Parts: sequence; C-alpha cells; structure tokens
Amino acid sequence: MKTWSYEFFLIIAFWLGLGSAFSGVLFSSIRLSETDYHFKEAEEGTILSHDYLVKNTGSAVLRILDVRPG
Repeated sequence: MKTWSYEFFLIIAFWLGLGSAFSGVLFSSIRLSETDYHFKEAEEGTILSHDYLVKNTGSAVLRILDVRPG
C-alpha cells in the first residue's frame, strides 16, 4: 500500500509540474465578430466591402498573414 501511495504522489507531482511548465507558453487566438457576411444584390462594377471586428484573445501577437474571400 505504501508503494501505491508513493507512485500516486509522484504522478500528481509530475502533472502539477507539467502544468506550471506550460503556463508560460504564449499563444494567439482569434475571435471574429461574425464568420461570414452575405451581400445583397448590387449593380455590376459596384465596390462592396464589409468590416469584421477581429480580436486576439490569446497572449501572443496575432499575425494575420493572408486573407482570402470565400
């Protein structure tokens, strides 16, 4: 029984240490106000645009390198 308790303690200590090791890792995460927008009918040649609110909810710099209409 003593060996099991010792092993259990080591496993818990390992996971707690692992969690604290990764707590300082920086990551970026993006949140959009909306994921898509549908334009209504427009005359040919009309320039259409729509603004999206983009928020970085992570702890690192968010770098947007490419945007493509879909």
